[in-house]
Amino acid sequence: MTHSTRWILAAVTLAAIVSSLVACSSTDATLQTDEPPHVWVGTSKADAVARLGQPDESKTIVKQQEHIWGPAEDFWYTLDMGDSIEIWSYKSPQGTLQLYFLRGSETVDYEAFVDKDIVY
Repeated sequence: MTHSTRWILAAVTLAAIVSSLVACSSTDATLQTDEPPHVWVGTSKADAVARLGQPDESKTIVKQQEHIWGPAEDFWYTLDMGDSIEIWSYKSPQGTLQLYFLRGSETVDYEAFVDKDIVY
């Protein structure tokens, strides 16, 4: 085997290894796309529906108590007693995404995720 043939074989072997590594990393990235749904504060209702579809559940509540338990505790303390909050819920295998619209807002004021493995 000549010197140049060895270099060609080494280059082909290296290319095969790199190709395998790239395939593995892209497979890992695909497996990780099962992340919970997400939108950002400031997203319009129309954009949220376009991105996530209609909510699995929608309810409107009025703040009548000072304390709550759960992922929206920090947001709750910023609200005034009597504030109206519309909550959209989207269920996924990882848990439930909740979008909060304050006082009839057309944009997301707060977003919380309730992990399926956490109990409040």
